[in-house]
Amino acid sequence: MARGRVSKKTGLQLGPILIYVAAVVAVAGGLFAWDYQYRRRQEEASRPPDPKIVAENLVENIIGPGTVRAVRINDAAGAVEIDFESATYPPRVRAEASGEVLAAGLATVGMQVKAGDTVAFVKGSNGQPLVAGKAQFAGRIVEVLVKPGDTLEADLPVVSVEPDFATVSADVKKVARQNLETEGLLAFQAVTSQLTVAKSVTSNIYYKDTVIATVTGKRGEKTVATTYFGALK
Repeated sequence: MARGRVSKKTGLQLGPILIYVAAVVAVAGGLFAWDYQYRRRQEEASRPPDPKIVAENLVENIIGPGTVRAVRINDAAGAVEIDFESATYPPRVRAEASGEVLAAGLATVGMQVKAGDTVAFVKGSNGQPLVAGKAQFAGRIVEVLVKPGDTLEADLPVVSVEPDFATVSADVKKVARQNLETEGLLAFQAVTSQLTVAKSVTSNIYYKDTVIATVTGKRGEKTVATTYFGALK
């Protein structure tokens, strides 16, 4: 009845007017929501990134994706502490030849090897087996990085060997220790180059669930202090 009276008095149809008003309200609401989301995105974009995320990304760019376990930052002391998995320990045997990996002769996890033992074969250009990699020292195979049928290129990693430090030469331990220290040094340099709040960086380097080395560097110093644990001590 009300609509009829309005139409008779004004000559206007109320239905289209209500539809128009509803449309205007809907558009205005949509514009408001868009503006709110836009402002939020702008604020987030201008907000400084979380220092923990920055440190994690910097280290993983060097050590490898997914290697960082945790980052702790003491703002008052300017101390950054990072837990990450080693990229160099245990050492890896790298391929000496290219070709298709053969099942026969491929090392398995847990296998004990001596220096010079073959850990993988590939099919040579003449179709005959060709030695693809040999262990450089005695130890235990803890990871096989290829499988039969894979195409292996020279210098790619084949297996990881945990050294038997009771029997290997002192040089093997020395190289392993140097590589771990280098990992910690690179992490220190990367973090201090981007995080101005970092006065010191401590890297706890893991193998499996055990810390095998701790490397600490202080801003302004070129060298780092390293402590080794377990068999590497």
